[in-house]
Amino acid sequence: MTLVCPAMIALYIDEPVEYRLAAAGVFAFAIGVLYPRYFRSAVRRGIQKRIVEANGSEGPYELRYVIDGEGIEVEQEAFVLRFPWAKLVETLQEERSIDLAFEKGGFVRIANRAFVSDAQRQEFLALVTDSSKTV
Repeated sequence: MTLVCPAMIALYIDEPVEYRLAAAGVFAFAIGVLYPRYFRSAVRRGIQKRIVEANGSEGPYELRYVIDGEGIEVEQEAFVLRFPWAKLVETLQEERSIDLAFEKGGFVRIANRAFVSDAQRQEFLALVTDSSKTV
């Protein structure tokens, strides 16, 4: 799209070549600047639409976490997902959450508000980032 549209403009404008190239360059630059923003917005709208379709409303959604020595279980409405610690691939400490990535695309985000205190959050983070992966 980034190359085809400017090329089409350059071919269809009935002006000298310099103006055609300038118009095509401006158009290509505009597409290059605006398209990433549009794409992120379209993805966000698509995800939001699917979440509303799956849950029946725009939220908020109540999640329940069950954490034990074997893994973490996430329960939301009628869905229950279980992720064993042995399949934990990566732990990310974000500003507002702890993100756990598991093999084969499993992903769990635990918001900071799920923890009673920052000390409890840090203790959990230390346990899951431990090389033995035991909780």
